[in-house]
Amino acid sequence: MVKNMKVGTRLIMGFLSVALLGAIVAGLGIWNMSKIDHLSDQMYARELLGL
Repeated sequence: MVKNMKVGTRLIMGFLSVALLGAIVAGLGIWNMSKIDHLSDQMYARELLGL
């Protein structure tokens, strides 16, 4: 199926698949950064409360 496509079509499909994969990785990174921020706020509240 892929061998029957033109070179331009294959290049576009490859670029879109890499862009989609990059968007997924970026979304996971942003989501995990928000978790890290929340956990650092909790750590600050617990550990530095006595100071």
